[in-house]
Amino acid sequence: MWNRSLILFTGTLPENPLSGSLLFETSGLEISLALNGNEIWDTAFANRLAFPAGAAALSFVLVFGLFLLGLLQKKPDFSLLPLLAALLGLISFRLIQEQGYYFLPEPVSHLLGHPRIGLFILAALLSLAFAFWFHFFWEANLPI
Repeated sequence: MWNRSLILFTGTLPENPLSGSLLFETSGLEISLALNGNEIWDTAFANRLAFPAGAAALSFVLVFGLFLLGLLQKKPDFSLLPLLAALLGLISFRLIQEQGYYFLPEPVSHLLGHPRIGLFILAALLSLAFAFWFHFFWEANLPI
């Protein structure tokens, strides 16, 4: 049985702040934030960003490993480079959109976190999938 203790911090926020952030170091503990009795943040929501970015990062490492293996064998597969770029976009887009203001200058955060960047990433992935599909059927001489 876990011995859970509740620590309650209270504070007053300024009237009509233009922007701001509250930063907590939890060191693996659970934390929730309530405003006027309504819970507005919980540590479970942090995983909403971490899991997709982690999956994309794992894919990036695997594809980059395949590219490096090709380089080692002196047969680099340059068709993996657009996939690497798209995976890098998948890793960074949501993180920048949600929390880019922590580690990027404001103009860069707004530019890279723009919703249309997500459309460009999706278009890159779809065009890459179409190129692989077209190349496969073209080389196999199969009727399309």
